[in-house]
Amino acid sequence: MEASEMSQIHLFGEMDLDLSDSASDIFKKAFDIAEACGYFVEAFSEHIDVRGEDCHDSIYIIYRLHIENKKIVGITKHIHKAYTDELVKMETVL
Repeated sequence: MEASEMSQIHLFGEMDLDLSDSASDIFKKAFDIAEACGYFVEAFSEHIDVRGEDCHDSIYIIYRLHIENKKIVGITKHIHKAYTDELVKMETVL
């Protein structure tokens, strides 16, 4: 299933996003949720990174929302070693 075929996605915790919104609106909502819950959100020209506050078993997870034509077109899950930023695994979520 592609991002354009979905409307809602639950990434973790309170991070529920409406993929039918524009990428800028998704960033604003993700940022508001992040501020309220202690998560981390950062926007780049071609993607938005979303990360929870938790670090489990010496790893942390970043969900990368890929942007094309101002819409989210895919999501990948990046698993990193804590304290080193070494990428352990990357999975396609959507």
